Amino acid sequence: YLTLLWRYLYQVQHRANFAISSMSNWTPTIASEQTFKDYFIGESKFFQGFIYYHLASLYVAVPLYKSYNEVLANQMQTRSTREQVYKYAEDQLKEAANLLPSRWPSVDNGRATKWAAKAYLAQLYMQTGKYVDAIPILEDIIANGGYSVWPRLNGFHRQFQKENRNSPESICDIKYA
Repeated sequence: YLTLLWRYLYQVQHRANFAISSMSNWTPTIASEQTFKDYFIGESKFFQGFIYYHLASLYVAVPLYKSYNEVLANQMQTRSTREQVYKYAEDQLKEAANLLPSRWPSVDNGRATKWAAKAYLAQLYMQTGKYVDAIPILEDIIANGGYSVWPRLNGFHRQFQKENRNSPESICDIKYA
């Protein structure tokens, strides 16, 4: 299972790098296209931060690929330190939070948002013992994110039942059919 998880995490990372590489070749011609380009890059950076956060948490030292071409050039990259990987994840999550919208229209529900990037950034800070850095981010999420404890749930375990999808407690959901 750990080998499969490793493989899946790196597949997502590789796709995120490919998306960023592709977006760098695109020159938007109208303002709305630039907004979409920023969102696509923001989502890709979110996934890079998300993936590398989990890789460093689970496996400690892992290969760190910062670009699509880097993967193509050297598929047997040496492992970077946990600190290097966490720093890269932190940088990606910060960039994602600056590029992503606060909310998506309901048809795009489940996509990464500014608040999801901030929540994972705060989680990374707590994981690495940087509690002082996590506090203002968490306070911002509480004050401005629009999330709240939902009394209808009547227990944390019920958050994950089908009828409670998209509750005001969910900052980041992975949607499954």
